[in-house]
Amino acid sequence: MAEYRRQIAVGGIAAVLLAISIALAVIYVPTLNLQSATISASISSTTNSTSSSSAVTIHVNRTTTSNNGPTSSSEQTRSSKTQTVTVTVTRNGTVTTVYRNGTTTVYQNNTETTTVTVTSIFIGSSTVSNACPPYGGSGTPLYCIPMMISNTQLSPIASGTQIMLRVDWASFSSYLAPNVGNVVFADASGNPVYAWCESSCTNTQPISNFWIKDDAAIPPAGQQGIFMYIFPISQIQYSSTGYWGAFPIITATYGQYDNGPKVFDFYNNFNGTALCSCLTAVPFLGGLYSGGSANYSVSNGLTITAIGAPSGAGFGYHIYLNTPESFTAIDSNVVATDLPTSVGSEAAYRYNAMDLTPPATNYLDNGFYSSYSSLDFLCSCGNSLSIHLDQGSGENGSTVASGGFQQWNGVGSLVWPSTGTQYANYAEIQQIRGSDSTLTFAPTYADIAFINGLPSQHYMTFHWMRTRIAPPNNVMPSASFGSLLNYS
Repeated sequence: MAEYRRQIAVGGIAAVLLAISIALAVIYVPTLNLQSATISASISSTTNSTSSSSAVTIHVNRTTTSNNGPTSSSEQTRSSKTQTVTVTVTRNGTVTTVYRNGTTTVYQNNTETTTVTVTSIFIGSSTVSNACPPYGGSGTPLYCIPMMISNTQLSPIASGTQIMLRVDWASFSSYLAPNVGNVVFADASGNPVYAWCESSCTNTQPISNFWIKDDAAIPPAGQQGIFMYIFPISQIQYSSTGYWGAFPIITATYGQYDNGPKVFDFYNNFNGTALCSCLTAVPFLGGLYSGGSANYSVSNGLTITAIGAPSGAGFGYHIYLNTPESFTAIDSNVVATDLPTSVGSEAAYRYNAMDLTPPATNYLDNGFYSSYSSLDFLCSCGNSLSIHLDQGSGENGSTVASGGFQQWNGVGSLVWPSTGTQYANYAEIQQIRGSDSTLTFAPTYADIAFINGLPSQHYMTFHWMRTRIAPPNNVMPSASFGSLLNYS
């Protein structure tokens, strides 16, 4: 094997999906009037309290369908599980309020007792017209929709973390502009937060990904209330410098509404015809071998074009951020390529990399520096996805973890939150995890690249690259949406 080539472990999928499933039960107690107290009630009871204590605890007793207690192993198992229970009550007799928190469920004397300790408040559906918090931005919305963000991990989500959430735009379609441009997201006090729509940004889409830059921390296994404000359909809130934006080609004018730099630690959509001065382009020209070529161009997107050497040596380009930064995730989006899905062993590579030392033309391992100085997410030949350590110095690197992928296009992510922990995501449908401790986490250079080892010309086009702070264990919180509320 020539020293410029990589050895990729294309074995079984080592994907580890890290998520904690929390069972959901819904109990409606529609007439409780709570100021603050400890309340014991059955589902149908009415209880009033005006206690001056600051904490509120609701005890809800339910009778099970079994006459003899748990009669199956599944029921016995369920009795010891931690569940999330939603209790709907009327606060001060006017606004319907939802309290959510983890609960412990036990069986005793043929009765299933569920204890709900209230630590957070979430305003839900209401018939009153002033249920929305005053909007802290410009303009006057027509409606708001309360949302609850739930952190399923046992570590806090830090303030300033970029959080990807999913929304069903179609369920609110009659209130939304066709491009969903008439919304703004805000914190629990109504202050707008920066947000960016990544995909499926139309009012007919049932699943759409969007990001917010959270302005508050979320405690371990805790929740946070936020709001989505809806403006008149004619009042588009999208702006490249405002609180609500979208991916660069949502309109025919490239980047017209792209506010990615407001949301992410670093973001560039390769707009215009020249590379941003914040980025450096470095070619990799076959290492010790000749006979290929590579170039790149910027034209509202970055396109890297390369021809590999007849010997199989790779040629291509790295595009990296000029200064090292303390981000924990790098993402990029490939929108077009003429590479076949499977191109054979050691022939073509798409990279997201976090480099302790920036790449250079004379480094033999596809442009990466020696002595294990880079960690990369690698989509490569033969349908292989891997997390890779780059050794350089004419030697092959090592694969930390690997799995398979189905296409070159899409969003790819490399996450390195700490020494000994690595993740790679591809097209948001799989995740692989590594636990190699060779590299000590430190500020790194964000780096994307396309290297072609095929002796024919191929290209790859990127629409953006970005860096961000990853949530604990690379697990995004979930979001639930309440009912539409009138603003005024």
